[in-house]
Amino acid sequence: MSVNKDNGNKIVLFKVVNSNFKELDSYDIRIKKMVNYSFKIVFYKDTLEVWLTIGSYNEMKKILSDKDSSVQRGGVGLATNG
Repeated sequence: MSVNKDNGNKIVLFKVVNSNFKELDSYDIRIKKMVNYSFKIVFYKDTLEVWLTIGSYNEMKKILSDKDSSVQRGGVGLATNG
């Protein structure tokens, strides 16, 4: 997952296959300074979901989702660009 201000202020969910990146889903967002962003990543069977809480609000919003039966093992991470 990547938060990329150089690419239109998006949060992008991607996977890596044979050292190649494939975008699975994206969410437009304006990242603000001095605001906390909390992510919850849920992996269940073939579904990956990313939930977001902004600031001190207790409301989580599902922002990304993808089904991919080819996922076998690996890791999940967050990267920023900018």
